[in-house]
Amino acid sequence: MEGIATLNFLLYGRTFRELEKFHARLDRTQQYLLANSICEKLDEKFRPTAQAQLVRLILDTLAPGETKPKSTQQNN
Repeated sequence: MEGIATLNFLLYGRTFRELEKFHARLDRTQQYLLANSICEKLDEKFRPTAQAQLVRLILDTLAPGETKPKSTQQNN
């Protein structure tokens, strides 16, 4: 009985950590979609600059626990 309970808690802990990662990425995606929607409402002359900055921000931002790929690290 104790073994089953221990296994249950271990699986719950792993599942919870995965859900936290997923939620962080989902939240970040929602923020970027909102930022892009705001960019779309900007005046035509400001829109390309704002969208370019947004793309740079997305590419440079990492979710918790993520690391940059080695090829990206070498280019910087």
